[in-house]
Amino acid sequence: MLYETSKPAILVIEDDKDIREATKDALENEGYEVVTAGHGLDGLNIIKNTRIKPKLLLLALNMPVMDGYEFLEEKSQDINFSDIPVIVFSADQNKAKIHSAVAHIKKPSDLDTILDLVKKYRRR
Repeated sequence: MLYETSKPAILVIEDDKDIREATKDALENEGYEVVTAGHGLDGLNIIKNTRIKPKLLLLALNMPVMDGYEFLEEKSQDINFSDIPVIVFSADQNKAKIHSAVAHIKKPSDLDTILDLVKKYRRR
């Protein structure tokens, strides 16, 4: 059984520790519950094993172990999670144009841009 948290939950999947932690801190300061993962497989395990259903995913594309593309493929096949909106992080905007993503953020990006997109696209 999936459950809702008292604060909107967001999962940040990013292999760059500095970006991951800065994003987490900024989102927590805005009142979100934030869970982080260093690659797609960790993110997938978090979604499947913590039973928290995030309101939004922030996803890097180029990561070790399982990249963002593989993560999106796995996510799309699970009816419990396929409807969670995804914002993609990528330094290469050509690669970031993924049709299943609700928005794309060019890396590096300022935290205000990230926060604005999170407010716009997180599920209620």
